[in-house]
Amino acid sequence: MPTLCLIGDSRVASMPDDLFSGEYQVYNYGVGGASSYHSALVLQYLFSHGRRFDYVVISVGINDLI
Repeated sequence: MPTLCLIGDSRVASMPDDLFSGEYQVYNYGVGGASSYHSALVLQYLFSHGRRFDYVVISVGINDLI
């Protein structure tokens, strides 16, 4: 089963766990209040620790306006 990594702010964090069930093995790293900078750090951390995914979705921007 392909892996899907979700990274972003509260919009990502609040996604239902079964949204992609049966199609992907989902890893949700959404954090409320995260900015583009924080999301990039999460992605860097995951990759530097050997984590690899078939697909990565990054949804950021709304918290960068503050």
